[in-house]
Amino acid sequence: MFYNCKDITEIDLTKFDTSLVTDISYMFALCESLKSLNVDNLNTAKVETFENMFYNCKGLTSLNLESFSNPSATTLYRMFYGCENLEYINIKNFEEIENMNIDEMFEDIRPNAVICLSSCPPPDNFAIDSRNTIQVAISWEGNGFNKFIISYGEQNLINPENGEKINVINRTSYTFTNLDSNQIYNIYIYI
Repeated sequence: MFYNCKDITEIDLTKFDTSLVTDISYMFALCESLKSLNVDNLNTAKVETFENMFYNCKGLTSLNLESFSNPSATTLYRMFYGCENLEYINIKNFEEIENMNIDEMFEDIRPNAVICLSSCPPPDNFAIDSRNTIQVAISWEGNGFNKFIISYGEQNLINPENGEKINVINRTSYTFTNLDSNQIYNIYIYI
């Protein structure tokens, strides 16, 4: 579909219906300038071949494929081959299937890339870095690829589901701004 689109830098496929797709091979192959790819809503349950799906996507540094599953897959051959700048890949819902071809799946990616296969490491050592009347900065330790939700609200907020939510990925700090200096806030972190 996007094969050899060398100049495309960003793709958002959140509205695509792929529930009947069985072959997704070469979909983004040779998209060398691609830097941002949102595939959060792609349904891959019926996909049999992921072969060379991201072949030579040299511009990508992270891929969150957490929504992908592979119960019908027969081949993941060279799925990320040539993605030499990938630092993070989340395929935590992929499963090993007997006789599935995974040859050269991660060939030519960075040797220190973080590949989340079952779960990504949680963040730790949260700290409040600065305070003033209208902003608070928090930071945490991790590899920079932790994914979690920060929820915050006024002091009477008991359930984090009712607060303002911020999805955090690929960062190790966040600053809350425009706070009401006459309020006390609760901050919740959940994976």
